[in-house]
Amino acid sequence: MFKAKEFNLIFHLIAPLAIFFFQNIDVWNFILGLIISFLIINLYLSCQYRHLSFNKVFLIGAYYYLAIFPLCYSLNLFKAETFNSWDLSLTCLVCILSLVGYLVGQFIYDYFSGEKIKLNHPTFSFNHGFGTRKIDSFLVVSLLIANLFIMITMSDIRSFFILTTVGIILIYLKYSRLSFVSSSLLIFLVTTASLFAMLFFSDSRSDLIKLVIIMGFLYFFLNRRKVNLMKLAPIGAFLFAGAILITINRTNTGQSFADNLSIIFENYQGIIGIILRLGDIGIAFDNLIYIVKNFSIDDLLLGSTLIRPIFFFIPRSLWAGKPLDTQLLIVEERFGSLSEFGGGTSQSITIVGELFWNFSYFGVFIGLLFLAMIIRSIDNVLCKTKSLSTIYMLTILVPFFFVIWRGAFSSELIYTLISMIPIVFLIFLHKLLKELPRHSNSDRKS
Repeated sequence: MFKAKEFNLIFHLIAPLAIFFFQNIDVWNFILGLIISFLIINLYLSCQYRHLSFNKVFLIGAYYYLAIFPLCYSLNLFKAETFNSWDLSLTCLVCILSLVGYLVGQFIYDYFSGEKIKLNHPTFSFNHGFGTRKIDSFLVVSLLIANLFIMITMSDIRSFFILTTVGIILIYLKYSRLSFVSSSLLIFLVTTASLFAMLFFSDSRSDLIKLVIIMGFLYFFLNRRKVNLMKLAPIGAFLFAGAILITINRTNTGQSFADNLSIIFENYQGIIGIILRLGDIGIAFDNLIYIVKNFSIDDLLLGSTLIRPIFFFIPRSLWAGKPLDTQLLIVEERFGSLSEFGGGTSQSITIVGELFWNFSYFGVFIGLLFLAMIIRSIDNVLCKTKSLSTIYMLTILVPFFFVIWRGAFSSELIYTLISMIPIVFLIFLHKLLKELPRHSNSDRKS
């Protein structure tokens, strides 16, 4: 039998035969799309982790935002008027350059890291950190009550409340002293309730994606389960259905669910159109094409959007010229000529688009190179840590490396840091409070 990497190579070598089965195929862009697809899948299959690592989450996002659009367009599965074939080809070459940068970054990290880590044997026990003291049960319950009160009184489901709360509770239940049946039942209830709340009370599709990523990460990592496409496919189908449901709920046209669903299929021209539009793939890649084909050296942002989180706490009333994120800048730039794949006051451009807008081709290559090194370092820490506090922190960080593909980088980083505040607070209290009497040496280590 073929190994996965060999099958990936053979499949992408045979795939060009599709030109004999599709009419009006854009051969050159189809080949470039296959190269993007091959590079991402090869990087994914080369990952040394069996579980859902940071690297795999990032690469799933890369395939979603970089490979699907050019492949579907080149196979003539949808029409586009805002760009031509050459514009798409140039953008595909930029995407390939970014993936080469990511590959080089991984190579550099592995070359200079020195030690060989047992990547498929992460720590099974945690002997210190939040969740290893009895007093932590009180802290978790207090957090749950406080967050529920805030969400109810605010009449809003904020991601940095629900995501953090769910992550903390799921991890704590996994390592609690409850029986297997009790902990499993509670985990099921927490999972179901949070998904229901996100589907019916949130108007953000990205919040649903973040929640599912957190749950998927905890399931595969804490249970040491191997990730494969058969397990990811149902998750993708659920997110697709969830995106449609959230869109229908937030439009609130007053019509029945069936009528709204029919309108969506008609307006978006079937399933492919829905995936491209509701999934932000179309608008993100179309804006990426716009940036690549229109911007010169004089138009570069020179890192202003990347350092924006540093100035987050400075009110715009005190600094009117404070940098905006790229989601707002692209709307201003394309005012009057917005993409046919969607409108609105906040649009995505992908992390490749953000890096290109800041530092052109150099930024795309170097930016992904550094991201590769950062991601590999985080996965290294994840596998070696014996502190349960680290798991809490990294769990909330995981979705960031998927949603930055949508962007904007600065806004998503700020949201992620805000989401970590409750965990930092709990860890601080865990270290501050003294449980009396102490019952074991493990408490002293905490």
